[in-house]
Amino acid sequence: MRRLRLTKNQIILIVSAVVLVAIAIVGGMALARYLNRIEEPETAQGGGPDAAPDVDYAPLTGAPIETPIAANTPVIAVMVPQSTEYRTQSGLAEAEIVYEAIANGGVPRLMALYQANQPSLIGPVRSMRLQYIELFRPYQASIAYSGAADYVLQALRGQRDIGVNVVPSAYYRENQVDRNGVRRPTEYTLYTTFARLAEANRNRGYTTSDFTPWPRSDEPATCADPNDSDCKANQITLGVSSGTYNVSYEYDAASKTYKRKWGDGRAHMDREQGQLAPSVVIAMRTQQRSIGSDREDITLTGTGYAVIFQNGQAITARWSKDGQAAGLKFYDRAGNEVVLARGQTWVSLIPNNNRIEWRP
Repeated sequence: MRRLRLTKNQIILIVSAVVLVAIAIVGGMALARYLNRIEEPETAQGGGPDAAPDVDYAPLTGAPIETPIAANTPVIAVMVPQSTEYRTQSGLAEAEIVYEAIANGGVPRLMALYQANQPSLIGPVRSMRLQYIELFRPYQASIAYSGAADYVLQALRGQRDIGVNVVPSAYYRENQVDRNGVRRPTEYTLYTTFARLAEANRNRGYTTSDFTPWPRSDEPATCADPNDSDCKANQITLGVSSGTYNVSYEYDAASKTYKRKWGDGRAHMDREQGQLAPSVVIAMRTQQRSIGSDREDITLTGTGYAVIFQNGQAITARWSKDGQAAGLKFYDRAGNEVVLARGQTWVSLIPNNNRIEWRP
């Protein structure tokens, strides 16, 4: 059997051919990857030079935010008055969720929640009431307030308390005559800032807030039949209490927000930023009863009737709360949790016999 013998030149030619084929294969794969990148750009998570920027959403509102924050950044709740004695408030336009309920004697009070939004002025800051503990507790929030009755202070033990008696340095007094020249009672002169309250949190070791946000989307829930006249909600009237303490909203289609008004028809204004206009309004009926002149008992554990207003529509729903530490949830008639629009949300606790009305 003859053995094939290759000359030196033949060996060089064969090796060269093999190298050229390998180069061609590698080059072809590289070209394919390059063309694939042109046709299918990297996702935001890929981090390429042409990649779309990552989008961060605020846990409380679901709104996109420019400055990323950790999902467990501490939530801060602040008690704000709603009295006719002084209706000039600051920081409400930047609140992410606002709860509205009767505090005592038919006079409502607000509890404003902040996390991604960090206003430089919040107030006036008013006293704490027992029924609000069950509202801020599910957010693992710190509570800022001007004072409280002994039985309320007792109930606050074990909660994240950054009230004025606990952290006085987090608060300051404005002049009794405000910057608009209006003279006000002393109890409406206590103010704070998000930065002061955040420092109080750090000093007391409150570094996280672990809670389940409400579902939010660019395509939120709609009513069952958009053509039904009961679905359209451009004018809303809520019987929070009585008289001027009731509120109304007018839907602005251009901004997809609800312009808020007092019961007497005057616009509800933030002192620095103008008329308040949330993206979502939630009205929930609750069992309420007055205990003397300084206490309101509101049943929040259980379930009840609710209406969610968003994008000019009314969604009939059911609210549910499994316990004092559990968060509120809202379900539609089919039993699905209602997906909310992104943005500021106001939740009004309406006594069972008071009205929740809307019209196109």
